[in-house]
Amino acid sequence: FEQLNFVIIGCHRAGKNDLCNAILGKKTFRFWCLWNTKHAKATHRASGRKVKVTVLGWDEDNLSQDDVQREILKCVNWSCKAGLHAVVFVVDADRPYSDETTKTLEELLPEKVWDHTIVVLRNAEAHEQNLEDFVRKDKSLQRLVQKCRNRCCVFNKDDITEKLEANTPN
Repeated sequence: FEQLNFVIIGCHRAGKNDLCNAILGKKTFRFWCLWNTKHAKATHRASGRKVKVTVLGWDEDNLSQDDVQREILKCVNWSCKAGLHAVVFVVDADRPYSDETTKTLEELLPEKVWDHTIVVLRNAEAHEQNLEDFVRKDKSLQRLVQKCRNRCCVFNKDDITEKLEANTPN
């Protein structure tokens, strides 16, 4: 792709800022950037192409709130109009993942969005060769990955853009 457009979502402290910085190839986002705003956007030229990221997160307890859900839909709809390549759902492998999160997002996001959603596991480097086994152990995470048509990868700063591009449906 000559241009990439990603929406990065996940709960607070999942690693969204690190992922965005790795995709953009420069430190644009800091850990506190989403605490005071609902979402953040950045565009940068990386690997010879224009890369746009929109990032938003939620506290684990407030995903069901209407304002959070409206913000997610707003960002996804805006990105779809701009030529969305993928919604990237960041999950920290070292923290418990809630099936309630998947259920809420299933109700919220249209099916066509799930066709472009990729799960990125942060802190799962030790599990990369056994990624399927790692996901299989956690039924909630397994359900999420299945909903994303098994598009899942481990966050590695060196090759994350290539992994996302390889997992992006044409």
